[in-house]
This record gives sequence, C-alpha cells and structure tokens, in this order.
Amino acid sequence: MKIHYLFPYSFKFIGLIILIPSLILGALFVFFDIQLEVFNAKVPALLADDLFGPQKDALTIIKNNITDEIAAIGLIVGALFFAFSREKMEDEYIAKIRLESLVWAV
Repeated sequence: MKIHYLFPYSFKFIGLIILIPSLILGALFVFFDIQLEVFNAKVPALLADDLFGPQKDALTIIKNNITDEIAAIGLIVGALFFAFSREKMEDEYIAKIRLESLVWAV
C-alpha cells in the first residue's frame, strides 16, 4: 500500500491565489502600518490590563485589529499548498525528497 502525502497539482494554483494577497497584505501591514477597518473584531484577551493599572477579569473581550493574524495564516497556508503540491512531471526521487521534507516539517 503506497501512501502519497503530497497535495494534488491543482493545489499549487490555489496556494498562489492565497499566498499573493496575503503577502501583499502582510507587507502593507509591516512596512506602512495599514490596518483595514474590515478586520476590527472583538477577541478574547488573556492579558488585557495595564502594567500598573487596575486588574481586570481573567478573560475579557477587547476590540482588536486582526489584519496581521489573517495575513500570517494566509501566508502559511498558501506557502504550504504551493510548496507541497505535486509537479505536473515529477520523477520518483524528487517526489521522495519532497515527501520526506513534508513529513519532517509536520
């Protein structure tokens, strides 16, 4: 029984579609500090108090911009799809090396 862990070739295109906008969004966030108003969300905060201010509850809900988290997740998922999808014409040695790198990365 031969198990193939690599993604199908069609995932390479899906990975590029996810990777390029995430890369642009991440670069805009890092270099120009652009935070989109669409990504303002209420998120749970484990540590939401000031250093010398009054202590709040253990789990509070704060309003935060999640632009950087969305860019990072998109970058990781898109890069994994792109890097670990099969090639159209791939010999056995290259497939073995890429499969072993996927197993080690996971």
